[in-house]
Amino acid sequence: MGGTVGLLRWLILLVLFYLIWRVLKGLIQPGRRPTAGPDRGSRPEKAEDLIQDPVSGVYFPRSQGVASKVEGKVLYFVNTGTRDEYHRRRTGTGPQGGKP
Repeated sequence: MGGTVGLLRWLILLVLFYLIWRVLKGLIQPGRRPTAGPDRGSRPEKAEDLIQDPVSGVYFPRSQGVASKVEGKVLYFVNTGTRDEYHRRRTGTGPQGGKP
């Protein structure tokens, strides 16, 4: 019975020394702790440029815009309504062509 109690004491001492070591290590090297949370290891989303609708002035991601070719240049609009308004103001007609 004495051997089991002695072994249990050593095990408790080892655990305590380990915990003390971890705390001291964290205090000495605080910047080396791993980050926690669901973002750990995930890749950041690809950033996309925002562009401004020439009619409404609203900024939006290029991939969500409506493209229209004007004098060889591609313009992007937030929706078909602002695209059509741009062409009405510019030429007095509807959009020219389809997709760029």
